[in-house]
Amino acid sequence: MLGNPLFESILWGHEYDLSRLNTDLLQRIESGQFKRLVFYGMGCSSVVSDIVKGFFLNEKIPLHVQVINDYDLDWFVDRNVMKDPTTLANIVCYSG
Repeated sequence: MLGNPLFESILWGHEYDLSRLNTDLLQRIESGQFKRLVFYGMGCSSVVSDIVKGFFLNEKIPLHVQVINDYDLDWFVDRNVMKDPTTLANIVCYSG
């Protein structure tokens, strides 16, 4: 679900792929195991996360996407959610 269709729908998507991911993680993504995506990043680092969240909402993709714009993850996301094997956490950091 998160593979080629997502990347092909975004401008320059052909420049990105999942082939360099850990094999186990890639299989879990392709199997549809994840029901929730949590993006963690501050400032400009969260821009792409907001775009992905909007894309998923617009396309009615049945994944809950949460974007955290703070240094304190525990305040915004329950620890049990982060331990849930159906949650994929993404830490995004662009520094310029």
